[in-house]
Amino acid sequence: MPPPVAALVAFAKAVSAVVQEALLNQACASIGRDFQAIVRTDVAHVERVRLLVNLAFAEGWLDGLIVALRIALPASGDLNAAREALEAATGDVRDGWFRALSEPARSPVVPEGGMADRAQLRAYLAEMTSPTGRPRRLLLMSGPPECGKTFARQLIELVTQRAQVGLAYIDTRFWDDGDDPGAGATHEKVAAAIASGLNLPALATNGHTTIDRSVEDLARDLADRLRASGRSAWIFIDHLDTSAATPSVKKLIQKLAFLAAKENYPLWLVVGGRDLKPDVFGAAAVDRVRHEQVAPVQDDELERFFVDLSIHLQGVPLDPADAQRARERVRERTAGDPLELAAALWAEATALFKPAEPA
Repeated sequence: MPPPVAALVAFAKAVSAVVQEALLNQACASIGRDFQAIVRTDVAHVERVRLLVNLAFAEGWLDGLIVALRIALPASGDLNAAREALEAATGDVRDGWFRALSEPARSPVVPEGGMADRAQLRAYLAEMTSPTGRPRRLLLMSGPPECGKTFARQLIELVTQRAQVGLAYIDTRFWDDGDDPGAGATHEKVAAAIASGLNLPALATNGHTTIDRSVEDLARDLADRLRASGRSAWIFIDHLDTSAATPSVKKLIQKLAFLAAKENYPLWLVVGGRDLKPDVFGAAAVDRVRHEQVAPVQDDELERFFVDLSIHLQGVPLDPADAQRARERVRERTAGDPLELAAALWAEATALFKPAEPA
């Protein structure tokens, strides 16, 4: 799957090749945009289209522009191919018919399938990615096993993918091995994995210093390298309290959280576990923490999933009785296994909303 920026460029080129200025004016006007007013006129048409697509993407109205162009030129093969590649690259298409929301944090679908509710998480992600207000860059997720914390990572992947920022996912269980006396995640291993996940240069290590000093140096080195790269990034550290991670990993998290919250480095931290408290980020950063207590999905949340999806795809809510029957079928599909919920939701959504194939 190409990165979103490459797909955006390819889509802009396809638009400029088949959509002339008059038709582009018309398409923009149909969604309340003035092509002449918002894009500079002293450059070639291909550059003007690139600027338009980039602006639509940045401001969140690219979906509307795509729909307008599809209406204006429904049979354009090259344009449709570029649109499909763009939607696939930004997580906007599943099986060729699901249309994603322009706000990825509200997406009812993640790579594994349907994702019901998580209203608190969605609100936190919207707040944490807002360009205005006091920055909230620390998120803690805690809850029992198999209640959906993994799907939160996939939702965050959609958000970071759309924003074109990096994401390093670190599962501290990776280093667990009962037969290895040196097993368990350490601050050095976790810091190196973060740098690798964000494609940053290898971090400098000093084996002749205290653990506290080593943690401080690695956290600062990591944050400085990220800032020097000119990019922003999210760091997701999972299973902190159910792995053999050493106490130094928590110290690394606290130092990175301090840098994000107090010194405004361009990074966001997410920490997942079963029974963690906000102080995992340290006392100096605790006032910036958002804490989601994840719980098993309830029946009313499943029904709301289908009602909201119907509104999104068809413009009208699903009848309550139909939503209840859909929920019952989902429960039958899962047979009590919460790990099957996402796939069951998607299977039922496909049965309800996917257009019938032509005979």
